[in-house]
Amino acid sequence: MSETARELELNPETLRGWVKKHQKVNEPAAGTPLMLNERARLKELERRNSEVEKKVSFLKKPQRTSRRIPVAGKYEFIETMRLDAAEYAHSVEFMCERLNVSKSGYYE
Repeated sequence: MSETARELELNPETLRGWVKKHQKVNEPAAGTPLMLNERARLKELERRNSEVEKKVSFLKKPQRTSRRIPVAGKYEFIETMRLDAAEYAHSVEFMCERLNVSKSGYYE
């Protein structure tokens, strides 16, 4: 900034002020509608964030930390989680995948 101001024979603070003013004018205002590609990207990021939050909430459950749980115990856990409050409800496919058990085995 200082070097450019010297080249233009301006006071550096004057140039900084102009740059700040220009940046404010060209910034999108809060509430400015997003472009179509920005909305699509935002929707995709929100979807991915939701998936990650589901995985994290499921993996926080202490019962799944031990690999020594018998398969029948895993199926019981899936049944409990499937019927649990909406906050912890996950699809059977999702839980079977995370617990390394078959979906058909769960339904059997």
